[in-house]
Amino acid sequence: MVLKVLYDPDSFFKRADVSLIQAIAVVLLSGLVGSLAVYVKLPELEAQILKSLVKTIPADQAKLFLEFFRIQMLISPFIGVFISWIFMSAVLYGLSALFGGSGDFSKLFKFTAFGFLPSIVLSPLTAYTMSLKPTIPYIILGWATNLWQAFILVFALKHARNLRLRNAVICVAIPYVVMFILGIIGITMFWR
Repeated sequence: MVLKVLYDPDSFFKRADVSLIQAIAVVLLSGLVGSLAVYVKLPELEAQILKSLVKTIPADQAKLFLEFFRIQMLISPFIGVFISWIFMSAVLYGLSALFGGSGDFSKLFKFTAFGFLPSIVLSPLTAYTMSLKPTIPYIILGWATNLWQAFILVFALKHARNLRLRNAVICVAIPYVVMFILGIIGITMFWR
């Protein structure tokens, strides 16, 4: 049962025989749900942007920019999730090699896809808390989602690359700590 990965990823990945189609389906669903969340929140986001743009540029230019913004906001979650999947798989593969990991990239690639399940599960809350400026509930939810994803990825890496649990935790922690630091920098820039 695929949902077992959400609460017991260790035993899920120990027995998992994941096909590339299943992995793509998870990532595809994550991208679609992300785009849907933006679509639901789009009128509110557009109103916020239009209000700030009209102060600085003429209304016709603001509306043109808004059209570009709409397209970009709807497409970004869908494309971004596939880029993230490839990037995270490559980073984890490289880091695990430093810790003596063995196992092929394709297995890790397929297992890494399941790290996107928490974002699907939490998408209604994410859509509800979404805004242009980061809010405390949105930030907390983002961190909770990341921790849940990291928890899943630790066991995905452990079983895909034959690592000890300690080494898998270290390998997953490195990119997440970097993302956390970059997130803090981004938040502080918004709240200036």
